Amino acid sequence: MKRQLWVNGRFVTMRSEGEEVNAIIIQDDKIIKIGDRKDLEPLIELYDEIKDCSGQVYYPGFVDSHMHLIGHGESLLTINLSTVSSFQEVITCVKEKVQQVPPGEWIIAEGFDEELFYDRQKIPTKWELDKLSLVHPIVLKRKCRHVFTANTLALQMASIESTSENPMGGSYDKVNGEITGVMRDRAVDKMLEAMPGKTSEYLTSATRLAIKDAWSKGLVGGHSEDLSYYGNPQNPFQTFIKEVEEGDFPFRLHLLVHHLAVDKMKELDVLHINNTYLELGAIKIFVDGSLGGRTALLSTSYKDAPSTKGIAVHPKEVLEDLVKRARIEKKNIAVHVIGDQAVGDILEVIEKYPCPPNLLDRLIHVPLLNNELIQRMQVLPIIADIQPSFLPSDSSYLHNRIHEEVHTHRFAWKSLLEAGIICAGGSDAPIEDINPLEGIKAAVSRSVYMDGETITYVPTEQLSMYEAISLYTKGSALAIGREKEMGMIAEGYFADFTVFKERLDEIPLQQLTENLHTQTIIGGNIVFTRP
Repeated sequence: MKRQLWVNGRFVTMRSEGEEVNAIIIQDDKIIKIGDRKDLEPLIELYDEIKDCSGQVYYPGFVDSHMHLIGHGESLLTINLSTVSSFQEVITCVKEKVQQVPPGEWIIAEGFDEELFYDRQKIPTKWELDKLSLVHPIVLKRKCRHVFTANTLALQMASIESTSENPMGGSYDKVNGEITGVMRDRAVDKMLEAMPGKTSEYLTSATRLAIKDAWSKGLVGGHSEDLSYYGNPQNPFQTFIKEVEEGDFPFRLHLLVHHLAVDKMKELDVLHINNTYLELGAIKIFVDGSLGGRTALLSTSYKDAPSTKGIAVHPKEVLEDLVKRARIEKKNIAVHVIGDQAVGDILEVIEKYPCPPNLLDRLIHVPLLNNELIQRMQVLPIIADIQPSFLPSDSSYLHNRIHEEVHTHRFAWKSLLEAGIICAGGSDAPIEDINPLEGIKAAVSRSVYMDGETITYVPTEQLSMYEAISLYTKGSALAIGREKEMGMIAEGYFADFTVFKERLDEIPLQQLTENLHTQTIIGGNIVFTRP
């Protein structure tokens, strides 16, 4: 049994703004006392040794409320296009890979954003990719993962042809009736089925890489959605059991269960599992797509594409059936909603089929709202899963694609908090940087680059530093009903800490960098120390 008195630290409790203590006592993986050293040191019956914390600043362990853990690991294994700044650079990266692998081997790259290309702001098509190789199936995933593009060989292997009809909730881009290789939302499903399955060794490597990287960014846990993307959902689940629950990679992992994975999880009798590090949570449902792919479902047409309002992933009757199924399983739902029409559609279903007692439905993303939608959310047991890092990335979409006079509340985090709606903070990694400091900076500064200058986007929606940190501590805990053991430094809570050299509210915002973070501690054990 570990029984320690930790002293000479600055423990920011997050119970209230500014509260800080200088000593705690931990027993095994829990905090049993907090307070002043002079009061705790005499309690010698409660500890066996003293640990000097060297004046460092301890926050409750940060938890990312929306991510894709294996997907993040994959981004560290595959061709990562997230930093490329030109169309030509994408072509060059793929060309180099073609020269490195034998014919027939799949080439998969992800993370590009054509809006950021300085030379040609377009998605590569099959014609450009065919020039790189006709003997390698090539698939590129856009940053949002709602849009893929592929060469002719990959399309043939997925049985996608010019005569293929658009699936419900998706579309194939065509020119004069011929497919371009670009697939949107549910149209990527056939390609996913054709792509090579992931071995257990691959899933293990991706999981380990992702957790190590998360530790290095100060994360002690995450709410992740991975179960439906790697063949049988039992495959990633068993990887998590082996590596996270039973192995050497502790991480507070709360899994969302894609609606397509529910039956497989029931077969294992784990739909309601709640272990030390691994638990299964809400049923994940997609309502629409992304702003980047112009598939987010809006109440009005896109400003730069008047012929479309986006894509509904499911017909309304199917959406209703999915929510009903979740309720039968006594589950809450976690719903991907980007456009305001998507939010309205799912609220209508939630109002008809309420969330089970003591649970919260989760609306993920919600960047576009209005007063009426916020008022409807206000009276429901709902939490908003927000991704502050989306704002600087998506600012060009907001400017070019959205009718601001209609979508009056854009990334309206302050409005949500003032309405009494709980907010949790995440990255949607690998879509955005997994580092929570990037999200905190975005929430506080709301700084975006627009029309050739850096501006504060809707200053009235800026969060305070305390509110921003709360997204990754108290907010993430409240989202999963663990607010009595996670999200604060208090008696009875896990001894999970994200450690910094200085308090985050005592330094200039621009100094919130990775090097400020020094340690990550889970259950009282150090899992990462910055060299």
